[in-house]
Amino acid sequence: MIPYRRLVLWTSVSALLLILMARAEAQTITLEQLMSSPFPSELIASKRGDKVAWVFYSQGKRNIFVAEAPALAARQLTHHDLEDGQDVTQIVFSANGNTIAYVRGGNKNQNGEVANPTSDTAGAKQEVWTVDVRSGRMTRIAEGNSPLFSPNSDEVEYLRDGHIWGAPVAGGKERKLFEARGAVNSPEWSPDGSELAFSSARGDHSFIAIYNPRSNHLRFLSPTVDRDIAPRWSPDGKRIAFIRLPNVSDTFSMDHERLQPWSIQVVDASSGNGKEIWHSGNTDNDSFALYVGARRLGPHLFDLIRRRSINGVDAGRF
Repeated sequence: MIPYRRLVLWTSVSALLLILMARAEAQTITLEQLMSSPFPSELIASKRGDKVAWVFYSQGKRNIFVAEAPALAARQLTHHDLEDGQDVTQIVFSANGNTIAYVRGGNKNQNGEVANPTSDTAGAKQEVWTVDVRSGRMTRIAEGNSPLFSPNSDEVEYLRDGHIWGAPVAGGKERKLFEARGAVNSPEWSPDGSELAFSSARGDHSFIAIYNPRSNHLRFLSPTVDRDIAPRWSPDGKRIAFIRLPNVSDTFSMDHERLQPWSIQVVDASSGNGKEIWHSGNTDNDSFALYVGARRLGPHLFDLIRRRSINGVDAGRF
């Protein structure tokens, strides 16, 4: 019995010491330290691969940092020095790597309001900004989101109120690229920069469309009554892959989430002819998470197809 009693005694003493140490250590951590804990996010790389950039959150402030090869020494690029709670997201390099565009401010709520944690009397807006990678010069472009650069990197384009707008990288008068029915989503320039693909949302359905700036003409690819989203060009610019969400009757899973089967379509960018190369099942686990899936899966459609990373996709079928 003596060894057992000693074991119990030593276990109790060890537990007490751990509790005392934890309390002592907890007393050295302040609420301010916990609330201002730094962390990085939004990591991106330039087209040439010689630069990386990311958003760094520290002491309640969000700023963009950059590192350039070969040293890859990190340096702060933007200087939003007020702790106003505004997000910095959607960062993207221009094709030449000289400029970064980003969004400052959160998404609007159902009332059209942007979060204003500090109750700033000037209000809060979701805006597109640019920053020069060399000089760090920051420029507020306009209200909007989803920035991308023109093929020659001299214009930044963005979405606002269902339309796509453009303005000079260094700031200046904005212009509407074109007028079209529906709301523009997921715009992407072709590899040669000659055409712009996007999704045109029209309530309970949406189309994949291509805009040609030279001819000032729109054409639609394989239109149906379904919802087609997240168009992505093939590396050679001859095909477009996109996600199709069929219009189905409201069917709900056990947790009352709407079930949404989905498929991957690949079409010829010139003729608009194409076919389905993969489709999901119809169970809970197969359902497409619209907002998460389009953002995470959409940009990598052709990579996933090429690597056969989606079960059942045969790269030879298209």
